[in-house]
Amino acid sequence: MANLPTLGQRFRRGWNAFLDKKAYENFNIIGGGYSGPNYRTILSTNTEQSIISPILNRAAVDISMIPLRHSRVDENNIYKGTIDSGLNNCLSLTANIDQTAYSFMVDVAMSLFDEGIIAVVPVDTSISILDSSSFEILSLRTGKIIQWYPRHVLVRLYNDNTGQREDLTLLKSSIAIVENPLYSVMNEPNSTLKRLVAKLNLLDAIDNQSGSGKLDLIMQVPYAIRSEQKRELAEKRLAALETQLKDSKYGVAYADAT
Repeated sequence: MANLPTLGQRFRRGWNAFLDKKAYENFNIIGGGYSGPNYRTILSTNTEQSIISPILNRAAVDISMIPLRHSRVDENNIYKGTIDSGLNNCLSLTANIDQTAYSFMVDVAMSLFDEGIIAVVPVDTSISILDSSSFEILSLRTGKIIQWYPRHVLVRLYNDNTGQREDLTLLKSSIAIVENPLYSVMNEPNSTLKRLVAKLNLLDAIDNQSGSGKLDLIMQVPYAIRSEQKRELAEKRLAALETQLKDSKYGVAYADAT
């Protein structure tokens, strides 16, 4: 069990968010504000994408439930144990200041579904990733690859210090480039999805027609409508039937025999 601070330590080091407001009075230090998380992935919107979005969301949740660990293996790739490291903390507890490991994996999956290929970038490390190939990973972010170079990529990444997405040129060897092998099947036009969209549109049209309250009936009056007077009489009888059906408690109307 963790050692609790003594009463003297609480008086000397204690902090309360509502009492120390000076730290947040200067909003230039805090950064720009937004009504929602600016780091969240926004899917491209079209008719087909909106239909399969619930499926993609469910798949992303299932992917995020798969446990990922920074593990130690022997020469035969047999699991020996979990390494207590910053990378393991990112994969199992907190990926960055905004996302838990669960929400980070959802972000990775949804970005893969939408982009097809993404970059998982170590943002905070123990030493510069440009100076060494061995470093401790302290935080991870999902980035969009904007441009490709022989040994580098241009990545659009969320900066949690400024609250903006910024473009960074990074070595391919210092980041993880993840590709969705089913991207062409999921995003390019295909006959199965088109049939599904057509069937859903047809069902929606039938439901709208069924719920409109219209009966679509053809009534035959017992006389020929050849004059304007007869036409007006037929329209009056039709209006009377509509009024009776609308105002009746059980939708019952009457009509005479003439």
